[in-house]
Amino acid sequence: MIIPPLAELPLITVTTALETMSWAAVQWKVDSGRWQRFHHGVYVTHSGPIDWPTRAVAGWLSMTRPSTAEIHRLSKEAGYLLEQRLAGLGGWSAAYVEGLTTDEPEVVELVVPRRRSPVVPEGVRLTRSDLPMVRANLWPPRTSIESTVIMLAAREDTDSTLALVGRALQDRKTTMTRLAGELSRWTRHPAGCWLPEVLTSDNDGAEGTLELRWARDVEQAHGIPSASRQARQLIGGVGCRHDLTYDEARLRIELDGFLFHDRARARTDRKKANATVVSGRSQLRYGWSEVVDEPCVTAAEVITFASSRGARWTTHPCRRPHCAVVR
Repeated sequence: MIIPPLAELPLITVTTALETMSWAAVQWKVDSGRWQRFHHGVYVTHSGPIDWPTRAVAGWLSMTRPSTAEIHRLSKEAGYLLEQRLAGLGGWSAAYVEGLTTDEPEVVELVVPRRRSPVVPEGVRLTRSDLPMVRANLWPPRTSIESTVIMLAAREDTDSTLALVGRALQDRKTTMTRLAGELSRWTRHPAGCWLPEVLTSDNDGAEGTLELRWARDVEQAHGIPSASRQARQLIGGVGCRHDLTYDEARLRIELDGFLFHDRARARTDRKKANATVVSGRSQLRYGWSEVVDEPCVTAAEVITFASSRGARWTTHPCRRPHCAVVR
């Protein structure tokens, strides 16, 4: 989403308006319907519908209210110094501007320092925190790519977080190292128990980490026998590896640790799935969400399937409360 410069948007603050007209003239503009009072001290200079870019910048203006001189500098330098009034788009609003999502946010999300307690206008969601890094050299000012992803990871589910990380990496907007560095700044982050494992140096590392999680939280925790790992098979003269194979249950499991797939990877996955069926085995596929968020449910599913194929495993519930596996 490209947001036009402030000078091209139909917005004006009361501070700027009073530099060239009287308060009575401002009131007349509003009363006559030529302007719309959008937020306190912020006006839209037309009477028609208000689009998302205008709403987003209006929300930001309500927190900053720059003067004419500051607006001129912003338009000229494409930047704005906000040391005293640091504010910027955050959350899904920042993600939308950066192209990390194509869904237009219903509300405008803004981030301000914790020490500030501004009045929150209607249609704005405010986060008061000193953790997100606002980049004042961008227009509109917004949290950095890294802060945006880590901020959203604190409230979104595993799949949404992985999709954000994958999109940011795929578009080369950031790196694993920079994301990991940003996460290290956030103490007691809700995803701190698993996200650092994802943010390894490359995608293969993420996949290997997911396999370790499977062994610990799905297999060992529930008494499932260890699978044969990385079994090799020739498919069309090309060697490939299957993540997990349970021979007794004639079952193969593929772990989707990759944050995103290219066409070559998707083609290889299809070939492996087809080869599994041809060999008389069944295949199940799991990703980070199933292994990290629901290891007990995943284990119960695997055990049920293995039992239906004649496997006789001595399994048991793990120590988690309300484990889905029965003894």
